[in-house]
Amino acid sequence: MKNRIFQKTWLLFKPRNYSSPTDAYYLRVCNDVKKRLLKWSDVHLFLENLSEGDIDQLCCFLVCYFEDIISQTNLWRTFTRKHEELYGKKIPFYNAKDYQEDEINKEDVSFLIWYYLNTINGERFIHPYHLLLIDASAKVMEVLDKEYEYAPENTSLKSYYVIPETEKDFYRTRMVMDNILLKSYLFMDAQTSLRDKEEEIVKSKNRENLLNYLNENRDGFLHSYCTSLLGFRAKEWAAYLLGKDHPLYNDLLAISEKISGTFFYKSQDATHIHLEHIASEKVFKLTKESFDHGDNLDEKDLIIYISIIQWRKEWWFSGVFVKLGFNADLILDEKNSMKSRRSVAFLDQDTSHLKESIQLHCRAFLKFNNNSMVAFLPSAKINSFIAEYVQYYNQSLNKPQQDHDEAVKHARAKGFRFGEDKQKVDFESMSSSGLIFFNIKTGVPEIAIDINSAFPDEENPFFDAQKSDAHLWHLLTAEYFSADLAFYCLNRYKEKLPFFKNPSNKYFLKDIDFLLRFWKKGNFYSKPGLTSI
Repeated sequence: MKNRIFQKTWLLFKPRNYSSPTDAYYLRVCNDVKKRLLKWSDVHLFLENLSEGDIDQLCCFLVCYFEDIISQTNLWRTFTRKHEELYGKKIPFYNAKDYQEDEINKEDVSFLIWYYLNTINGERFIHPYHLLLIDASAKVMEVLDKEYEYAPENTSLKSYYVIPETEKDFYRTRMVMDNILLKSYLFMDAQTSLRDKEEEIVKSKNRENLLNYLNENRDGFLHSYCTSLLGFRAKEWAAYLLGKDHPLYNDLLAISEKISGTFFYKSQDATHIHLEHIASEKVFKLTKESFDHGDNLDEKDLIIYISIIQWRKEWWFSGVFVKLGFNADLILDEKNSMKSRRSVAFLDQDTSHLKESIQLHCRAFLKFNNNSMVAFLPSAKINSFIAEYVQYYNQSLNKPQQDHDEAVKHARAKGFRFGEDKQKVDFESMSSSGLIFFNIKTGVPEIAIDINSAFPDEENPFFDAQKSDAHLWHLLTAEYFSADLAFYCLNRYKEKLPFFKNPSNKYFLKDIDFLLRFWKKGNFYSKPGLTSI
């Protein structure tokens, strides 16, 4: 193994076009950390499943934390303060009675090593109390403690993570969000996920438009990705880093989800482009401050594909723009696309109509399913259960047939096909059993396959104690199962589950909310799943 870490690795955790005279010092500390670890008697066990590149990046990652504390760039402090707001303690897992917020702490280093290892290892979970992890943090602290009194402040780094109080331009704000999420040391899980996605795009897309695909993917990723640390997005981390007293704090939190889809061009005036979202018929005013192609839009009802986002109550162009021309088949497909409708559904999430609809669905499901939020079924019966529930719900509304017929007639006139082409999923080929969970946050039934043994319920004929640990672990760690289903299971059955008979596993319960945010990421926060037609 080579002993030296080079500047190229150090700069992986820095913003674009960054440089500082302190880099030489911190790179030397990175190399000292690596030397100390390599002299450790148990290093061969610690480095198991780590490449040389991994150990180099780990050393730089930990020294970036050291630099963050010395230079008061406040990335780490923002995380610990938000963690304390949520859980009443500075960091997960470790007992930190003598924790010093503005200084380096061994518990910080232990946690950061845990975070790094569990990010790069993917499916393999490293226990936070593993002795090798604790010993490794002690070796690193020997170097950092020695350097603490002499470390120079990096005065230039903080400027990359700060938004001026008077900033109005969305693109300059977006650049700072990009620096925080994708070009800082703390959110390496985001950088790893983006790199994996970009590799897929390079392999699958035509090279002629490759740059457009990569740029659109990065822009969408920036606005949608939820970090393993606390499940926040770039806009939230930017706001929390700036603090509540910053004039843009609420504006950052209010940045909308990104909408990418097909629109009718309707008209324009001196300040705005007027668009109509084809799938939902919602009207949007795009500020010309963000869009230079208004002169190319000269035909009413021209179909365009465009990406937009709302910043400070104005819709800004953010992503790609393509003129498609008129296409009757495309219009029909868009009006029947649930995916396209859901791309704007967040605009209706706070309406009383939607909240009432969710409550109606919940009451109907409970009556239909013997007052239980979960139905345990053979996989072969899942599709029929859902179909029967939908029929029951429609009948429970007690709407006159005339109202129903008129609604259908009106919708068909607008091009809706009501899912005639929808294919049933073959759940039986995936597993012999499954469950249906009514999620009161989404308002729709959630289907989960091959985890029934995580539910030691009297009404669950598929529970198998031998499979229980594996099924529970799968439920907790797989991102595609909602956190709501995991909490439902834990709140009702943790005393009965064999998994928690093991004392070491009980430690997870102290930090289970943090861990579910870590494992579920984008599926921790459930959103309404009902879509207006």
